[in-house]
Amino acid sequence: MPKLNVVAILPLIGSNDARILHGAIEAARQQGDAELYVWSHWHCRGGGVGLPASAGRLLSRFGIRGILADIWTAPMMRGLRRLHVPVVDIGGDYPSDVTAVHVDNAALGRMAARHLLDQGLKSFGFWGQHCGKAYRRRDAFVATLRKAGFACPVFEKDVIPVPWSEKNEGPARRWLQSLPKPAGVMCWYDWQAVAAQYVCRQAGLRIPDEVALIGVDNDDLWRLQCPVPLTSIDTNAERIGYRAMQMLCGMMRSGRRLAREVLLPPGNVVARQSTDLLAIDNPEIVEAVRFIQSNSDRPTTVRDVLKAVPISRRKLEIRFLELLGRTPHQQIQHAHIERAKMLMEDYEMSLADVAEMSGFKTQSAFSALFKLLTQCTPGQYRRGRLQPKATSPSASSA
Repeated sequence: MPKLNVVAILPLIGSNDARILHGAIEAARQQGDAELYVWSHWHCRGGGVGLPASAGRLLSRFGIRGILADIWTAPMMRGLRRLHVPVVDIGGDYPSDVTAVHVDNAALGRMAARHLLDQGLKSFGFWGQHCGKAYRRRDAFVATLRKAGFACPVFEKDVIPVPWSEKNEGPARRWLQSLPKPAGVMCWYDWQAVAAQYVCRQAGLRIPDEVALIGVDNDDLWRLQCPVPLTSIDTNAERIGYRAMQMLCGMMRSGRRLAREVLLPPGNVVARQSTDLLAIDNPEIVEAVRFIQSNSDRPTTVRDVLKAVPISRRKLEIRFLELLGRTPHQQIQHAHIERAKMLMEDYEMSLADVAEMSGFKTQSAFSALFKLLTQCTPGQYRRGRLQPKATSPSASSA
């Protein structure tokens, strides 16, 4: 059998792109007969640039039988269609009927809104851009806040965070200044949050005291440029690449095209200083709470917390009870159950998958703790909620 040679066409402009690629490579290794090449120089996110005229000849020369692509432009889409090989979109924003694996953008908006509401905020804003991904995050963010009884002004303009961008900076500065303080602002992705922090600094707005910022991607390249450590939602990028490669290999073997979009649940909110409004004057306990929140999708113990935070177990136990009214173990249980609730509300997935993606080793352990803390079974909780909006493949397949 000939190898399933695949080319990945993605920009590699941030660590999130690299994580997608890492997932795809891992899936290719597990397939055994798949090999992945990366041609990032073929990619262009903006403008009217498509694939090179020599694309067909080069694919034939390398024996390429499938493509993973981050599709953002009509010329790129037209170029891919002309190649007549299976294509899976891995996170692009161009509307098409090609097979696609994306993070659930609406879930990102809901998660950001819930996180800011949990900080006790009552004023909000959304900083977006004119593209489909941003619109889906915006609509879910605004709807979640509206359901909680709050309005949400929207600003949709790209701002480059450099000192000579006064013309672009002015409208953003005036919008941020107009929000009642303190305000919780969702930036549709981390690079926008870099700009937001720059504009806040120029306007003399303190983060998070006056403006609490949350981004999307948990992208190291962008968030490390923020003077105040940025809270961000992890998009499960490795899982996107892994699942996309699995699907593409199946299409290459079967010869059947899967014209559908698979939406994958996001990871966790990775809480950092930019939304740190907890009324806790103890940096060690704040860091412990952040660690627990950021690891609610995996089995976590008090010992894990102690490895991450330099504090004795006895002091940790005493401070948690004094400041939060819970033990560290109870806080961990609470974080796992809250993530499980989110998954059951937003996705049509089995309870076994909910348990696995909420950090439980077994479904029975999940069900027992859920009933103990909520006085109802997971099934009863799900039946009492609105019908989920999105589907997700089995957690064990990615």
